[in-house]
Amino acid sequence: MAIITKVSEQTHNKNRVNVYLDGKFCTGLNMETAVTHGIREGEEIDEARLREISFDSDRRTLLSRGYEYLSTKPRTYAEMYRKMTLWGYGDPVIRAVLDQMVQSGYINDRDYADRFIEQSRDIGRAKILAKLGSLGIEKDVIDEAMRGYCVDSEVIYHLCEKFMAGKRKTADNIAKLVRHMMSKGFAYEDFRSIIDEYRKDIEVGEC
Repeated sequence: MAIITKVSEQTHNKNRVNVYLDGKFCTGLNMETAVTHGIREGEEIDEARLREISFDSDRRTLLSRGYEYLSTKPRTYAEMYRKMTLWGYGDPVIRAVLDQMVQSGYINDRDYADRFIEQSRDIGRAKILAKLGSLGIEKDVIDEAMRGYCVDSEVIYHLCEKFMAGKRKTADNIAKLVRHMMSKGFAYEDFRSIIDEYRKDIEVGEC
């Protein structure tokens, strides 16, 4: 057992305190956690118990920061994990916080994938898969979300028309259109019928 010899408010964060055991700095705690667990000068405490309290303090602080970070826009589990790592927290407390956020519905990778797919009609399957993968969403979650995906032929048509606006329907420009659409993640079969129509115009023009 050790004696809590000093509990002092941190200079740069009024919501945290520094805790000293037997005259030596031991840890910093969230003020709320310190009050909840009765951390006071002169009290005896087991160092293992203080480590548990410190973990709880970090969990509360990180949870608060996590909610604040999520308030700007939805994030995936992996995005949140990476951000919390950059904040300097360790794996155990990060996973404890993220699991709590998942259970409460604040983080839901499947919902994130569904919304992303719905809002990404102007890019194709390949690019959607790449983007969701880069956000750290598990492959099985992506595959499940993509089951409802279908190419919007009207969007495809407008994308092609927009690219060709002001351009002659030459073989070179049509080849550029193909590369453009494929760079957006669409498969050739997604817009083949439109390309075929453009090529008919070339044939007519050359006759």
